[in-house]
Amino acid sequence: MTSRTFHPFPRLPKKLRDEIWALSIRPERPGAHFFTIFNSDNSAELLTMRHYALLHEQRRHCSLAAPRRNVLDPQKPSWTDGNRSTYLIDNLPKVPAVGSFAANGEWWRCTTYPRCDLFCLQPSDASTVEWEALWVTVPIFDPVNGYYVGHIALDYDPEWYHELLQNNETWTNHGTLGCAIRAATNQDNWVEKLWFIAFRIRRRSHDCAAVEKSAGFRHQFDGNGCRFTEVQYGDPEWDTDQECDIFEFLYYVDIEVSEYIHECVHMDDSEEPITDHYGAPSVGVLAYEVDAS
Repeated sequence: MTSRTFHPFPRLPKKLRDEIWALSIRPERPGAHFFTIFNSDNSAELLTMRHYALLHEQRRHCSLAAPRRNVLDPQKPSWTDGNRSTYLIDNLPKVPAVGSFAANGEWWRCTTYPRCDLFCLQPSDASTVEWEALWVTVPIFDPVNGYYVGHIALDYDPEWYHELLQNNETWTNHGTLGCAIRAATNQDNWVEKLWFIAFRIRRRSHDCAAVEKSAGFRHQFDGNGCRFTEVQYGDPEWDTDQECDIFEFLYYVDIEVSEYIHECVHMDDSEEPITDHYGAPSVGVLAYEVDAS
């Protein structure tokens, strides 16, 4: 195992040591982490993903694996190629580890802050993802062991809105839309917020002072060279013309959640309106921005 400790560090000039620490310590804002999720209890899927899966002491292969962010080979998982996850730059020895993985001949200890960080999840196979069991197959998501995940995110597909208008059985849909709807209706209380990342939303102003000011009253997550910022309906700071249907999509998702929970809760065909999502996560929109070089 290759050591990642730089032993001569104490002998460096203080100014240089301070600059290195400033680059090594995560900013105050929560981080963002990318993973592929898969069904580790499915033998065929495990066979395909096991070489990319996180290793965890409580479970040899958990259901988190290397993300697929390489634009040149978008179907190949990689811990390093195109990966903008904060866990690649973190050094958090006192923080619980999601697990460990090998990259470039080294073993990395993957650490996160489960309650405040953002987990950007990409399903390996949308038809096999079991949201209700994910906290069982991913130890860091397990509330029984004292963990609690605050935020997960899925990449928004603009085709979902049009598919939603044409399909009355979205919950049972085996594609990515059905997977997203099932995530929104999951009632197992292991995650608080489900975000949809809209890659075509653009900020109207890139004034640094305005950006920092707006970050004070909205959710924002910092990745490695990028950030994800909450965008609300009618938000004047953002140009949503290229992704205007996402808020209509969220409206229909809310209807889907209410109807699904109504069926689960009111088995006596009561018409009483649903005012509680009974453990299902709230939903929101995040814009993606690459940091200026």
